[in-house]
Amino acid sequence: EAQRIRLATQIGSGLMGVLYILEDGDTVQSLADLAGKTLYATGQGSTPEYILNYVLAQNGLADTVTVEYKTENSELATLLAAGEIDLAMLPEPNVTATMLKKADLRVALDLTAEWDKVSDAELVQGCLIASRQFVEENPEALEAFLTQYAASVNYANENPEEAGQLIEKHGIMASAAAAAKAIPNCNLVTVVGADMKASMQAMLDVLYNANPKSVGGTLPGDDFYYEK
Repeated sequence: EAQRIRLATQIGSGLMGVLYILEDGDTVQSLADLAGKTLYATGQGSTPEYILNYVLAQNGLADTVTVEYKTENSELATLLAAGEIDLAMLPEPNVTATMLKKADLRVALDLTAEWDKVSDAELVQGCLIASRQFVEENPEALEAFLTQYAASVNYANENPEEAGQLIEKHGIMASAAAAAKAIPNCNLVTVVGADMKASMQAMLDVLYNANPKSVGGTLPGDDFYYEK
């Protein structure tokens, strides 16, 4: 895994936090209200677990919340929509899609907001990776892609309904309405260069401290980041 990291170059960040805690009820108004409860989630052994654990630990709640993990977001969303569970952590766009299926659901907690309260690192949950060979051999194509990527992000954020239609058209989500509703909660951004490097280094430090294996055993060096 560490070797694979060295053969790739990170060229940008794309998502700044997509995790939310949904409740079928009204008992969770703050993170402290999770104490003594069972929270269902996905992403065990990956970033969602480390994010949740970090937020709970920083609030002194590490041993007070029982977290039960399911394999797939779709499985967890189905259980929540069917009323079989009443408290779950899901990412967008699953959050919006599930809430459209069950009107009683509410967003109890925004994990990005909770993260920001206890960490100086931005909650980076998506990024762009390219092979080092492609980056070195196609600088003009890469710059053109980054320009178009930034334009795409801006278009989606400024025109969620139109972007939703495109998302449905190309089979990314089944419902244009759900996609349009989810876009504002996905924290879509374009962060490149030194800003991207700083954000990712801070986030990778958190992941490394949680579990070194989550970043391939060692933190990547400066040559991992594309700053031109």
